[in-house]
Amino acid sequence: MFKPAILVFSSLLVTITSFAATTASYYDGSLWMAGEYGIVRVGRNGRSIQYTGKELGVDRVLDILADSSENIWYLGDDGVVRSYSFLDGFATHETLPIGVESLAFDPVSGRVFASTKAALFSWKPGAEALVPVLEMELENRLLHLDFSPDGTVWVACEKSLFRLDNTVGPSLVSASGGGVDISNSIPIKIETSATRTSWVAVFVAFLLGFSFSLLLRKKRSSKAPKAVRPKESKASDAPAKESSEVAPEPVLFPSAPVAQDDFVAQVERIIRENIATQKFGVDEIAAITGLSRIHLNRKLKAAGCPSPSILLRNARMEYAATLIRQGELPMQEIALRCGFSSASYFATAFRDYYGVTPTEYNPSS
Repeated sequence: MFKPAILVFSSLLVTITSFAATTASYYDGSLWMAGEYGIVRVGRNGRSIQYTGKELGVDRVLDILADSSENIWYLGDDGVVRSYSFLDGFATHETLPIGVESLAFDPVSGRVFASTKAALFSWKPGAEALVPVLEMELENRLLHLDFSPDGTVWVACEKSLFRLDNTVGPSLVSASGGGVDISNSIPIKIETSATRTSWVAVFVAFLLGFSFSLLLRKKRSSKAPKAVRPKESKASDAPAKESSEVAPEPVLFPSAPVAQDDFVAQVERIIRENIATQKFGVDEIAAITGLSRIHLNRKLKAAGCPSPSILLRNARMEYAATLIRQGELPMQEIALRCGFSSASYFATAFRDYYGVTPTEYNPSS
């Protein structure tokens, strides 16, 4: 009974250990790990997906990180920075600098930093035009880039130490012929340990989570994933198939309490009305509700709901499953109606969520 689980666990263990010495980042409940063989993504259901040069655009990945706008950024050994987002998939940005040697994310300002041999750049994810800003020109090689809790950005080069201040620009703190290492200072160590988790802790957490997922999967092995029928279907004029069963109402917020307050109901309505809109995300939900991203997250959390990005993802996946079970539309049309730019990105997101591809999920296929 447990032989298949043991085989799956063994294969995952071999895959994880081959990537364990590289940087790890969490994104949307998944674990992303980069290495010389590409990127391994471990979903919340314990399944792993390996991305290679075909999807990534580069065979070897040197570094990977997640920003606060729900993007993944990764650095290839060709010095090019690329990204991944839930709706747009993998992308290369021609506006970003080339010859990048290191990446870093500042949780205070929300900027991504990239250093080349000659300069330090930064950009703000989520902006309409992704244009990097030249922070400073480097006289010698950058060794460390760290962020203290007060928002100060420290730039440690081989022979000098700088601090970045948005009001006055970079200022020289000290110069030395032997190099400056500030990575062990107490406030910076606290900040970086909160944003970049060591691979040992990540690996232990994964083993515990995977063991728990095996127990849950054993109980649910005889049950197929349930889909729900939406209250409204504005996107389709085709008559519904006759059935003696009455479809349940759509559950767009499965993690929310049964007694939802007016604000949660408002967010549910906003997501339902814009579910087919591409690139509709947290910023748009916040703008419609008249709140900032932080305030929106806090109100949903206080109501017992997940983050708005997870609510939007759950709603799209539930609606997609409903359309697939109806069996009336091609996959490309279903992808568009659920807010995806292409069927391939939709298939990847669907497999991450349900553990099966859209065609495998369709009972009529």
